[in-house]
Amino acid sequence: LPSDFADVVGNAAPSISRGSALLLPNNGSSSSGGGIGGGNNNNVDARSAERSLAIPGVVEAGWTVSDLLSITRGTKDADQKKHQLKGELMSLVNKVSDQQFSWCFRDPVNTEEVKDYLEVIDDPIDLRTMEKRIRKGDWYKNKHMLYSDMMKMVNNCKMYNGEGSTYYDYAVSLEKYLATIFPKRVTAAVAAATVEGGVGGS
Repeated sequence: LPSDFADVVGNAAPSISRGSALLLPNNGSSSSGGGIGGGNNNNVDARSAERSLAIPGVVEAGWTVSDLLSITRGTKDADQKKHQLKGELMSLVNKVSDQQFSWCFRDPVNTEEVKDYLEVIDDPIDLRTMEKRIRKGDWYKNKHMLYSDMMKMVNNCKMYNGEGSTYYDYAVSLEKYLATIFPKRVTAAVAAATVEGGVGGS
């Protein structure tokens, strides 16, 4: 819903149940200041909730200030967690990209030059693609999904180039490095899911 709930609700507000998603009016200052503990932001949220209750039909539908504040705080918490995950995932990609052996994984394989690549590899992946997915913000839900793509990249390289090649050795080095930067619970879970044909399986 748009942030100005009144524009959408109008005279139809009485039909809105407490189970509906309700966005508080945005006065443009909820993200500023606040000092330690964000006291000012809490006051802004409360005022926004009170304005929302003034919309015809909102109170009649059973909404309270507490309900509206709960929605707002829940949304903020979710946004903060999403932003934190995005930063952690980008840091992992950057760490991998900085490794000397990772130069061949940084960009997509040029299939104009390597004409049979897609005949061997049906799901290409590379660090640049991962970075774009992270920046998009809704592709990777957790570190498991990023690690799964990293291992897919390792396995693609091994499969196409074959044991004994320089690129195969780069893939082995990358696999070993991934085990040092991802939590053990992540690497173990993805490995188990791969065996079972789940996440990361191919």
